[in-house]
Amino acid sequence: MTLKEFHLDHFSEENLLSDLSLLTDRVDKKGFREQVLKTLSHAGTISNFAVFTFTELGEPQPKLSIAAGGLGDYQLKRNAKDLENFPSHTDFLKNLIDQQGGKNGEVVRYRPDDDTTSDIREVFDRSNIIEKLCTFHFGNDIAYYINYFRSTKDGEFTATEIERLSLIIPIIDNLLILRHKVVGVDDHQLIVRQGLIKNLHSRKISPFDKLSKREVDICDCIVKGLSTEGIGIELGISESSVKTMRRRAYDKLNIHSKSNLFAIVLNIQI
Repeated sequence: MTLKEFHLDHFSEENLLSDLSLLTDRVDKKGFREQVLKTLSHAGTISNFAVFTFTELGEPQPKLSIAAGGLGDYQLKRNAKDLENFPSHTDFLKNLIDQQGGKNGEVVRYRPDDDTTSDIREVFDRSNIIEKLCTFHFGNDIAYYINYFRSTKDGEFTATEIERLSLIIPIIDNLLILRHKVVGVDDHQLIVRQGLIKNLHSRKISPFDKLSKREVDICDCIVKGLSTEGIGIELGISESSVKTMRRRAYDKLNIHSKSNLFAIVLNIQI
């Protein structure tokens, strides 16, 4: 589902469409995660969301990519690490994947019950999560496992919330996947990418080996998320010089935008 195909008939909030548009605009910017939660609030109360990726469907080992909400990154990473070590959770994921049958984006509601193993229930209990909605998206070389969590204090999802969230989640999913493809990792991990282009250049990795030292500096600043003004301040040059060298770098890399830059970096890293 695209934004153009989305209808507001099931929603009472008139500003939902503007929040969706704002979310689309922030895909590669700071504030995206918070905007996801704000946009979801039009449909129902979500305490946290988390996007995990994995490459092996037969033995899924999800890695945290993007997340936000009250739990925080540390708790979500701890949960993911613990669940990764539970054979019962691997079996649970395999079962969900089999149920999906390769279908992308079907919204699945899950809540631990008496048949759920104690290790999985413990993770839900300590996180004060009562249930979740989740989706899978299968690509050629990567799968996305997207979770929308409901806190215990908010109680179970109502039928109306399920209906509304099922309408809006396909759009949110697409933007979360785009965020992962464009940015690669979330804001809290951006520091890892500092000096990334310099590293690729020094290793003579094509096409970054074509760049001059200053063009490498420009691209590294872009990857770090700095604006044109910020790059000028960082490197002690004018904004016009930044734009000129950025254009030269993009020409050498045969790209046209920051999104293209992230894309070729991701392809090389993979």
